[in-house]
This record gives sequence, C-alpha cells and structure tokens, in this order.
Amino acid sequence: MIGRTWLQEFGGAKRTHRFISVGSPQKGTLTAQCIPAWLLAGVADMKRGSPLLRSLNGNYAELQSVECISFFCRWDLMVCPGWQAVLPIGPNTAVPVWTHQQLMSHPKSLDLLIESLLID
Repeated sequence: MIGRTWLQEFGGAKRTHRFISVGSPQKGTLTAQCIPAWLLAGVADMKRGSPLLRSLNGNYAELQSVECISFFCRWDLMVCPGWQAVLPIGPNTAVPVWTHQQLMSHPKSLDLLIESLLID
C-alpha cells in the first residue's frame, strides 16, 4: 500500500513502468476492521472503506500509465477475503498457495513473480 500511495499521490507513476502487488489489501481487509486508529494507525488504514483506501480506489487515473499486476491467495487470512488484494486495473492472478506468507516463499509463487519481473 505504501508503493501504491507513492504512485498515486506523490508522482511515483511518472517514474514507474511496472508495479506488482503481492497480497496487499488493495480493497481492504476484514482482519483490520476491529483495530482502532489510535492504537495502530497503519493497520487501521487497511480497513475496508478507510479514508486512505477510498482515496486510492476513488481515483486511480495515475495508475493508467503503469503496467499493474496483482497476485493474491484465495485463502489468505491476513487479507480477507483474499480476492480483495487486487489492483483496480491490470491482470490479477490467484496464486495456488494456502497462506499469505506463502505468497513470498512458495516456489510456485516465486516462479510467477520472477516471470512477471522479467517481462519485456
């Protein structure tokens, strides 16, 4: 979410060709719903309908110039439901893994990420 905020709100899209999102709560996560902002503000920003997510998802014109790719885990318990971890534009792929952590450690997931990084 930090990368997406930089792309959309701080001009990062002008300097970026490709943005790959891996299991990030682009549309929020139910896991964050009960976290008060005074306790963990960064986690509270991941709530469904938070001001940050409303801003990012309300106007994503800045992303139009960036090649966006999303990877998510259907059974993710950190970003729940898992299919909410996709950007509003670009292709998205459900990675055949069981956990959020496996999105960055399972060989199949790593193969998909490497393939995306090496696209011409």
